[in-house]
Amino acid sequence: MSEEYGNDFVTLTDEDGTEYEFEIIRELDFEGEHYAALLPVCDDEDCDHEDEDVYIVRVTEEDGEEIFEIIEDDAEFDRVSAAFESAFEQDDEDDEDKDVDE
Repeated sequence: MSEEYGNDFVTLTDEDGTEYEFEIIRELDFEGEHYAALLPVCDDEDCDHEDEDVYIVRVTEEDGEEIFEIIEDDAEFDRVSAAFESAFEQDDEDDEDKDVDE
């Protein structure tokens, strides 16, 4: 899989050569591995991100290039998903605290 667009956006290519664009919405180090939560990029103005699935992938490095890997182990995926959910909830709480302080 390849990466383009810099830090916030990535284009991934599947085994068939089809390219998909994603926004990296969160990265997380967990249990000694690095993971990313990806949201598909919508080209349609009427696109509602609430209907989109978030994809969680393991990020490794090979020859200086980031590789985005599907998490095939269900137990690992469940643990990582729970860690991301907790991180997103903490982000929401931090945002609420900022609103109260301002």
